[in-house]
Amino acid sequence: MDDPITEDALFKLLGNDTRMAILEALWAEFDIELYMLGSQVPMPFSELRAAAGVEDVGNFNYHLRQLEGQIVHVVTDETGETSGYVLSPLGFSLFHAIEGHTAFDYQAIEATRLEEACPFCTGRLEAEYEREILAVRCLDCEAHGGGSLSRVRVQAGSTVADIREVLDLSVLAMLSSFTAGRFGRCRSCHAPVELALMTAETHPDVLAANRSEAVCRVRCDSCGAGGFGPLYEYALAAPSLQTFFSSHGLGPTAGLWSYRLEVLRRLEERIVNTEPVVVAYCFRIDGDDHRLHISRSSDGLDITEQTVEDMSE
Repeated sequence: MDDPITEDALFKLLGNDTRMAILEALWAEFDIELYMLGSQVPMPFSELRAAAGVEDVGNFNYHLRQLEGQIVHVVTDETGETSGYVLSPLGFSLFHAIEGHTAFDYQAIEATRLEEACPFCTGRLEAEYEREILAVRCLDCEAHGGGSLSRVRVQAGSTVADIREVLDLSVLAMLSSFTAGRFGRCRSCHAPVELALMTAETHPDVLAANRSEAVCRVRCDSCGAGGFGPLYEYALAAPSLQTFFSSHGLGPTAGLWSYRLEVLRRLEERIVNTEPVVVAYCFRIDGDDHRLHISRSSDGLDITEQTVEDMSE
């Protein structure tokens, strides 16, 4: 196995027109289905050189060898002879990222009043989208702290989205992040994350401006991704809670943003224990209750349905 490539070395490899032409030629022939099946057809040397538009064989061979191993995978036949070249997993990841950012504009949607009321005070909600960040705030209460109800990165697309679409996409991103975090993994790179639960009693300074009794902080040292927010948001991704809200016509299929507001509007929270942290939640709809406990597991979070626990005790 090749040693991991450093950032400096990677930038140097990509900072050459000939090497980029080789990679672009391989990407043009890339097929995601064949890649997933492990049957991507390799490009022969001569075909790859022609596609890259490099006439000098020696020059082409030199730059191709610079890419071999880390970014370009050399495919051999049963005799050990080279049959061609395909992008390596790193090469695929690089061009997948580049491809996803070549056809979009950094869109901005100015502050817009939403028709829904704040789930905490029934006050006015306002949303805006700028620099790929959706920010939703309540104009009449502190919400999660400082008036903020949401601050989520939503990647821009190739078409201009309206605020309703961005709101739903923000919840989709949250569900993905919460599901990965529950299993102690990073949503972006799937590496293990550092996860910490904090309560108002154990970390009063951290929760001073937050209405929740417990928060969760996630940090990925591998890619730098992370997040911080109320622990009860993780309940959104719990299958049992989604089923409960769906049984009342308020589940994710009725609208992701609406589902989140309904969950926040109907929750009760109680700290059961601070060492280790265990938090009880109750969600009530038309007299029906759904109860969950959230605590740390060995890798991530343990979210369990409770059938007897009385939130009033």
